Amino acid sequence: MTKIKLCFFFTLLVLTSLAYTESSPNKTTTAVMTEVLHMIDFNVNVQVDFLEWVAQEGILLQEISQQDIHRIIELTRKYSDRPMDFADATLVITAEKTGVRKIISIDADFDIYRLPNKVQIENVFLI
Repeated sequence: MTKIKLCFFFTLLVLTSLAYTESSPNKTTTAVMTEVLHMIDFNVNVQVDFLEWVAQEGILLQEISQQDIHRIIELTRKYSDRPMDFADATLVITAEKTGVRKIISIDADFDIYRLPNKVQIENVFLI
């Protein structure tokens, strides 16, 4: 895969958000992947390239389980004035499950969202 494609895919994920760590692979969720695939629906080949990149662990997928839906409901209610979308909620849950405390996103709402004990998720893109 070319560096240009990798940069393009990474940029798309940043536009939609991803959990960021310096020491391990970055993580995202299928909800965020859905947003990315919608953004690149202009070309099936680009979609396939993106999916192949994910399959090769260009980014790791964090599973959202049936049990996580209750937490998504809590978060959706808590941030109803924003409102928090499903993909954002899955990334907050990813942070809760994995201990990731940084995110890359153009979405300024992550400055508002908090983890348990009022821990802030640092958006390294907006610094």
